[in-house]
Amino acid sequence: MVYDYNPGLSRGYGDNTTAVRAEELRLPRFFMNYQSHSEQLADALQEWSERLRFTSCKYENGFLDTENSVEIPPSDRGFMRYMKKHLEKEERIETILTTAYEIETSHREQCKNIQETMISDAPISISPSFQKIITDKIQRACPTLKKSRDVNLTESNIYLDFYIFKVIFEKVSRNESVITLSVDDSGRRNCVLMYQKSFALGQGEESDMNRLKKVVEELITDNNIKERVQEHDRLNKQLITDDRIMVLKNQIEELWTFIHGGGYLGGFDACELCDPSKSAPRRI
Repeated sequence: MVYDYNPGLSRGYGDNTTAVRAEELRLPRFFMNYQSHSEQLADALQEWSERLRFTSCKYENGFLDTENSVEIPPSDRGFMRYMKKHLEKEERIETILTTAYEIETSHREQCKNIQETMISDAPISISPSFQKIITDKIQRACPTLKKSRDVNLTESNIYLDFYIFKVIFEKVSRNESVITLSVDDSGRRNCVLMYQKSFALGQGEESDMNRLKKVVEELITDNNIKERVQEHDRLNKQLITDDRIMVLKNQIEELWTFIHGGGYLGGFDACELCDPSKSAPRRI
Protein backbone atom coordinates (compact mmCIF):
# COMPACT_ATOMS: atom_id res chain seq x y z
CA MET A 1 0.00 0.00 0.00
CA VAL A 2 1.51 3.35 -1.12
CA TYR A 3 0.24 6.72 0.05
CA ASP A 4 0.64 9.76 -2.23
CA TYR A 5 0.47 13.36 -1.10
CA ASN A 6 -1.76 15.65 -3.20
CA PRO A 7 -0.99 19.33 -2.43
CA GLY A 8 -4.27 20.41 -4.05
CA LEU A 9 -6.38 18.36 -1.66
CA SER A 10 -8.99 20.58 0.05
CA ARG A 11 -12.06 18.42 0.30
CA GLY A 12 -13.70 18.42 3.72
CA TYR A 13 -12.56 21.91 4.75
CA GLY A 14 -15.28 23.90 2.97
CA ASP A 15 -14.32 27.59 2.65
CA ASN A 16 -11.94 27.51 5.59
CA THR A 17 -8.88 28.68 3.67
CA THR A 18 -6.79 28.91 6.82
CA ALA A 19 -7.47 25.29 7.68
CA VAL A 20 -6.67 24.19 4.12
CA ARG A 21 -3.40 26.14 4.15
CA ALA A 22 -2.44 24.69 7.53
CA GLU A 23 -3.10 21.19 6.23
CA GLU A 24 -1.04 21.88 3.09
CA LEU A 25 1.89 22.94 5.26
CA ARG A 26 1.50 20.04 7.68
CA LEU A 27 1.16 17.14 5.24
CA PRO A 28 4.50 17.60 3.42
CA ARG A 29 6.26 17.52 6.77
CA PHE A 30 4.31 14.43 7.75
CA PHE A 31 5.10 12.58 4.53
CA MET A 32 8.78 13.50 4.81
CA ASN A 33 8.80 12.12 8.34
CA TYR A 34 6.78 9.08 7.30
CA GLN A 35 9.27 8.20 4.57
CA SER A 36 12.06 8.33 7.15
CA HIS A 37 9.90 6.24 9.49
CA SER A 38 9.34 3.61 6.78
CA GLU A 39 13.06 3.38 6.04
CA GLN A 40 13.94 2.90 9.70
CA LEU A 41 11.39 0.12 10.03
CA ALA A 42 12.65 -1.60 6.89
CA ASP A 43 16.23 -1.32 8.17
CA ALA A 44 15.15 -2.84 11.50
CA LEU A 45 13.59 -5.76 9.65
CA GLN A 46 16.73 -6.35 7.61
CA GLU A 47 18.92 -6.25 10.73
CA TRP A 48 16.63 -8.85 12.30
CA SER A 49 16.99 -11.10 9.24
CA GLU A 50 20.78 -10.92 9.53
CA ARG A 51 20.60 -12.09 13.17
CA LEU A 52 17.98 -14.69 12.39
CA ARG A 53 18.77 -18.34 13.14
CA PHE A 54 16.31 -21.19 13.25
CA THR A 55 16.43 -24.14 15.62
CA SER A 56 18.65 -26.96 14.40
CA CYS A 57 20.29 -30.07 15.82
CA LYS A 58 22.84 -32.68 14.88
CA TYR A 59 24.06 -35.88 16.46
CA GLU A 60 27.81 -35.64 17.18
CA ASN A 61 30.25 -37.37 19.54
CA GLY A 62 27.51 -39.40 21.16
CA PHE A 63 25.34 -36.37 21.98
CA LEU A 64 22.53 -34.48 20.29
CA ASP A 65 23.84 -30.95 19.76
CA THR A 66 20.93 -28.49 19.55
CA GLU A 67 21.15 -24.83 18.54
CA ASN A 68 18.11 -22.86 19.59
CA SER A 69 16.54 -20.17 17.45
CA VAL A 70 17.57 -16.54 17.77
CA GLU A 71 14.83 -13.88 17.90
CA ILE A 72 11.88 -15.98 16.86
CA PRO A 73 9.70 -14.04 17.36
CA PRO A 74 11.65 -10.81 16.81
CA SER A 75 12.62 -8.90 19.92
CA ASP A 76 11.15 -5.48 20.67
CA ARG A 77 14.45 -3.64 20.70
CA GLY A 78 14.94 -0.56 18.55
CA PHE A 79 12.33 0.01 15.87
CA MET A 80 11.45 -3.69 15.61
CA ARG A 81 8.37 -3.45 17.81
CA TYR A 82 6.95 -0.79 15.47
CA MET A 83 7.93 -2.93 12.49
CA LYS A 84 5.93 -5.83 13.95
CA LYS A 85 2.86 -3.62 14.30
CA HIS A 86 3.07 -2.66 10.63
CA LEU A 87 3.59 -6.25 9.55
CA GLU A 88 0.62 -7.40 11.60
CA LYS A 89 -1.61 -4.83 9.91
CA GLU A 90 -0.45 -5.09 6.30
CA GLU A 91 -1.57 -8.34 4.69
CA ARG A 92 0.80 -7.78 1.77
CA ILE A 93 3.88 -8.07 3.93
CA GLU A 94 2.77 -9.86 7.09
CA THR A 95 3.70 -13.10 5.30
CA ILE A 96 7.30 -12.34 6.31
CA LEU A 97 6.63 -13.04 9.96
CA THR A 98 4.18 -15.83 9.12
CA THR A 99 6.84 -17.54 7.01
CA ALA A 100 9.42 -17.19 9.80
CA TYR A 101 7.06 -18.76 12.36
CA GLU A 102 6.20 -21.61 9.97
CA ILE A 103 9.89 -22.37 9.36
CA GLU A 104 10.69 -22.35 13.07
CA THR A 105 7.69 -24.58 13.90
CA SER A 106 8.80 -27.02 11.21
CA HIS A 107 12.40 -27.01 12.44
CA ARG A 108 11.37 -27.71 16.01
CA GLU A 109 9.27 -30.64 14.86
CA GLN A 110 12.15 -32.01 12.80
CA CYS A 111 14.51 -31.66 15.76
CA LYS A 112 11.99 -33.54 17.89
CA ASN A 113 11.95 -36.30 15.27
CA ILE A 114 15.76 -36.44 15.30
CA GLN A 115 15.71 -36.68 19.10
CA GLU A 116 13.23 -39.56 18.97
CA THR A 117 15.27 -41.27 16.25
CA MET A 118 18.62 -40.96 18.02
CA ILE A 119 18.40 -40.58 21.80
CA SER A 120 14.89 -41.34 23.01
CA ASP A 121 14.74 -43.79 25.90
CA ALA A 122 11.30 -45.10 24.95
CA PRO A 123 10.73 -48.85 25.44
CA ILE A 124 12.10 -51.09 22.72
CA SER A 125 8.57 -52.09 21.66
CA ILE A 126 7.95 -48.48 20.54
CA SER A 127 10.39 -48.11 17.63
CA PRO A 128 13.56 -47.81 19.74
CA SER A 129 16.06 -45.04 19.10
CA PHE A 130 19.65 -45.45 17.92
CA GLN A 131 20.97 -45.25 21.50
CA LYS A 132 18.21 -47.42 22.93
CA ILE A 133 19.01 -50.25 20.49
CA ILE A 134 22.67 -50.12 21.51
CA THR A 135 22.20 -49.97 25.29
CA ASP A 136 19.55 -52.72 25.28
CA LYS A 137 21.79 -55.10 23.33
CA ILE A 138 24.78 -54.38 25.57
CA GLN A 139 22.75 -54.91 28.72
CA ARG A 140 21.38 -58.22 27.45
CA ALA A 141 24.83 -59.50 26.43
CA CYS A 142 26.76 -58.00 29.37
CA PRO A 143 24.35 -57.71 32.34
CA THR A 144 27.18 -57.17 34.82
CA LEU A 145 28.36 -54.00 33.05
CA LYS A 146 26.92 -50.60 33.86
CA LYS A 147 27.03 -47.60 31.56
CA SER A 148 29.42 -44.89 32.66
CA ARG A 149 31.19 -41.73 31.54
CA ASP A 150 34.27 -42.39 33.61
CA VAL A 151 36.83 -41.63 30.89
CA ASN A 152 39.67 -41.96 33.43
CA LEU A 153 38.63 -45.59 34.04
CA THR A 154 38.59 -45.33 37.82
CA GLU A 155 35.64 -47.75 37.89
CA SER A 156 35.44 -51.38 36.87
CA ASN A 157 32.69 -53.36 35.11
CA ILE A 158 31.65 -50.43 32.94
CA TYR A 159 31.07 -49.49 29.32
CA LEU A 160 31.48 -45.90 28.12
CA ASP A 161 28.16 -45.43 26.38
CA PHE A 162 28.81 -42.12 24.61
CA TYR A 163 32.11 -43.39 23.17
CA ILE A 164 30.33 -46.47 21.84
CA PHE A 165 27.54 -44.29 20.40
CA LYS A 166 30.15 -42.08 18.72
CA VAL A 167 32.12 -44.96 17.18
CA ILE A 168 29.07 -46.81 15.87
CA PHE A 169 27.45 -43.66 14.46
CA GLU A 170 30.61 -42.57 12.64
CA LYS A 171 31.24 -46.04 11.22
CA VAL A 172 27.68 -46.47 9.97
CA SER A 173 27.58 -42.91 8.58
CA ARG A 174 30.65 -43.74 6.48
CA ASN A 175 29.16 -47.07 5.40
CA GLU A 176 32.03 -48.94 7.05
CA SER A 177 31.39 -52.49 8.23
CA VAL A 178 34.76 -53.22 9.82
CA ILE A 179 35.93 -51.85 13.18
CA THR A 180 39.30 -52.25 14.92
CA LEU A 181 38.76 -53.33 18.52
CA SER A 182 41.08 -55.11 20.96
CA VAL A 183 40.81 -56.45 24.49
CA ASP A 184 43.95 -55.41 26.39
CA ASP A 185 45.27 -55.81 29.90
CA SER A 186 44.69 -52.55 31.78
CA GLY A 187 47.38 -53.27 34.37
CA ARG A 188 44.73 -52.91 37.07
CA ARG A 189 43.71 -56.56 37.28
CA ASN A 190 41.15 -55.69 34.61
CA CYS A 191 40.90 -55.62 30.84
CA VAL A 192 39.87 -52.74 28.63
CA LEU A 193 38.13 -52.75 25.27
CA MET A 194 40.14 -50.38 23.07
CA TYR A 195 39.11 -48.71 19.84
CA GLN A 196 42.08 -48.45 17.43
CA LYS A 197 44.37 -48.21 20.46
CA SER A 198 43.00 -44.65 20.87
CA PHE A 199 40.48 -44.78 23.69
CA ALA A 200 38.62 -47.32 25.80
CA LEU A 201 35.02 -48.35 25.27
CA GLY A 202 34.81 -50.33 28.50
CA GLN A 203 36.65 -51.89 31.42
CA GLY A 204 36.03 -55.09 33.35
CA GLU A 205 36.52 -58.83 33.30
CA GLU A 206 38.12 -60.21 30.15
CA SER A 207 35.05 -62.30 29.38
CA ASP A 208 32.81 -59.23 29.62
CA MET A 209 35.09 -57.20 27.39
CA ASN A 210 35.07 -59.95 24.76
CA ARG A 211 31.28 -60.04 24.84
CA LEU A 212 31.16 -56.23 24.60
CA LYS A 213 33.54 -56.38 21.64
CA LYS A 214 31.28 -58.81 19.83
CA VAL A 215 28.19 -56.66 20.46
CA VAL A 216 29.84 -53.51 19.08
CA GLU A 217 31.06 -55.39 16.01
CA GLU A 218 27.55 -56.69 15.35
CA LEU A 219 25.95 -53.29 15.84
CA ILE A 220 28.10 -51.81 13.06
CA THR A 221 26.14 -53.92 10.56
CA ASP A 222 22.76 -53.90 12.34
CA ASN A 223 19.99 -52.92 9.88
CA ASN A 224 17.97 -51.07 12.54
CA ILE A 225 21.02 -49.00 13.44
CA LYS A 226 21.58 -48.20 9.75
CA GLU A 227 17.96 -47.07 9.42
CA ARG A 228 18.26 -44.71 12.39
CA VAL A 229 21.48 -43.15 11.06
CA GLN A 230 19.98 -42.72 7.60
CA GLU A 231 16.88 -41.09 9.08
CA HIS A 232 19.07 -38.72 11.11
CA ASP A 233 21.00 -37.74 7.99
CA ARG A 234 17.80 -37.16 6.01
CA LEU A 235 16.21 -34.97 8.68
CA ASN A 236 19.41 -33.06 9.35
CA LYS A 237 19.86 -32.32 5.65
CA GLN A 238 16.35 -30.88 5.54
CA LEU A 239 17.28 -28.52 8.37
CA ILE A 240 20.48 -27.18 6.81
CA THR A 241 19.18 -26.95 3.23
CA ASP A 242 15.77 -25.41 3.94
CA ASP A 243 15.01 -23.34 0.82
CA ARG A 244 12.30 -21.44 2.69
CA ILE A 245 14.96 -19.54 4.62
CA MET A 246 16.38 -18.05 1.42
CA VAL A 247 12.85 -17.23 0.22
CA LEU A 248 12.23 -15.39 3.50
CA LYS A 249 15.46 -13.39 3.21
CA ASN A 250 14.58 -12.49 -0.39
CA GLN A 251 11.15 -11.26 0.75
CA ILE A 252 12.80 -9.01 3.32
CA GLU A 253 15.34 -7.73 0.78
CA GLU A 254 12.55 -6.92 -1.70
CA LEU A 255 10.65 -4.98 0.97
CA TRP A 256 13.80 -3.10 1.96
CA THR A 257 14.42 -2.16 -1.70
CA PHE A 258 10.81 -1.04 -2.13
CA ILE A 259 10.95 1.26 0.90
CA HIS A 260 14.34 2.75 0.08
CA GLY A 261 13.18 3.19 -3.51
CA GLY A 262 10.52 5.65 -2.38
CA GLY A 263 7.65 3.47 -1.23
CA TYR A 264 5.87 3.89 2.09
CA LEU A 265 5.30 1.13 4.59
CA GLY A 266 1.53 1.47 4.51
CA GLY A 267 -0.71 1.91 7.51
CA PHE A 268 -0.54 5.39 9.02
CA ASP A 269 -2.18 4.33 12.26
CA ALA A 270 -0.27 1.06 12.64
CA CYS A 271 1.88 2.43 15.44
CA GLU A 272 2.12 5.51 17.63
CA LEU A 273 4.97 6.95 15.55
CA CYS A 274 2.93 7.30 12.37
CA ASP A 275 -0.52 8.61 13.40
CA PRO A 276 -1.53 11.29 10.84
CA SER A 277 -4.15 12.75 13.19
CA LYS A 278 -1.43 14.28 15.36
CA SER A 279 -1.20 18.01 14.78
CA ALA A 280 2.58 18.10 15.11
CA PRO A 281 4.16 14.95 13.71
CA ARG A 282 7.46 14.25 15.42
CA ARG A 283 10.69 13.79 13.55
CA ILE A 284 12.08 10.28 13.80
